[in-house]
Amino acid sequence: MSVHRSGKFFVWGLVLVTITTVGFTVGYGTGILQSKQQQAKIVYTEPLQSALFWEVWDKVQTGYISQPVADEALFYGAIHGLAQAVDDPYTVFFDPKETEAFSASLNGSFEGIGAEIGEKDGQIVVIAPLLDSPAAVAGLQPNDAIISIDGFDTYGLSVDEAVEKIRGPKGSVVTLTIYRAGASDLMDVEITRNTIEIPSAEYSTQVVAGKTIATITLSTIDETSADDMRALVNQVLLDQPAGLILDMRNNPGGVLQGAIDISSLFLASGVVVSEEYGDGKVQSYQVSVDAILPEQPKLVVLLNAGSASAAEIIAGALQDHQRAYIIGQTSFGKGSVQNYESFTDGSSLKMTVAHWLTPNQRAINGIGITPDLIVESVDDEAAVDEQLQAAIEYLMQ
Repeated sequence: MSVHRSGKFFVWGLVLVTITTVGFTVGYGTGILQSKQQQAKIVYTEPLQSALFWEVWDKVQTGYISQPVADEALFYGAIHGLAQAVDDPYTVFFDPKETEAFSASLNGSFEGIGAEIGEKDGQIVVIAPLLDSPAAVAGLQPNDAIISIDGFDTYGLSVDEAVEKIRGPKGSVVTLTIYRAGASDLMDVEITRNTIEIPSAEYSTQVVAGKTIATITLSTIDETSADDMRALVNQVLLDQPAGLILDMRNNPGGVLQGAIDISSLFLASGVVVSEEYGDGKVQSYQVSVDAILPEQPKLVVLLNAGSASAAEIIAGALQDHQRAYIIGQTSFGKGSVQNYESFTDGSSLKMTVAHWLTPNQRAINGIGITPDLIVESVDDEAAVDEQLQAAIEYLMQ
């Protein structure tokens, strides 16, 4: 077996969060609120008036037990509430300090456990631990729900708030309490934070019954991944294998343009992905570069529940254009588009503005990409990778 590595990048601590229910607490709190409203006989008419905002502002600023209450804290807290009110985990307001931390994470200059998260069925869950990361070594799995972080209940936290709690200096330990489907009890997972180095893409070949099968493992999709993939696809062109496997299991996604450019390496023409906006408008993105492998070799894409975002765009495009056969599990279903805007005071807003559609106008968000052949999840301790074996068998037909 020959192995080539291309395009290393740094990822410092993507991760986080979760969910649980607090029926008693919420019910009790609601009861108190209703009781006070009835007692005071407060009636608010539509449309909502700004006077109510300032009335509450004054009451908090003058009556809250721990004084003084800073104007800045109330101001940014109120804007945080505006973003949270749309009930979308990917729409978040950052105050100037949070913006600085978020910008650092985009530049890969923070440390953590190496996992990506998202929302599913109303819960924020682990999308996937990154390859060879502390999260992966500790045993985190796709769809693990994080109930608490170092004993702090994550109920009500946004994804980004949980990120801040999980981040920390290299060498420090964070304990995540997680719920895993099928488990009888919650589990405490101790993870030592680190700086994580992961190959963006790896290439290998193997000979099966006299035929060469090539495999590209695409672990994430960042700004350099398309260039890395182009180099490896050219290697495939030279090797002329009987079949190619594009393994995107546990690939949490990344950059939209990277997904378009990578898909284009396998497609001669056509739409790669579309964005559907709230007003019904649709913007489509065509292939962006000349294809290298538009027809041959035979191609299989491997997906699992940890494949998300840009990885789902690639899989959906190759499936709709009938360029690839998809094997594995239904992907995560993270198919929304966020805009990121900075403001003059140093704060910023990340807001969901659209949903992704495959070339055949299939929605991804909350649905995922369904494989052509379902092969259930692989036990890490199993002697045989059944999903990979199914791909090889398909290519040998």
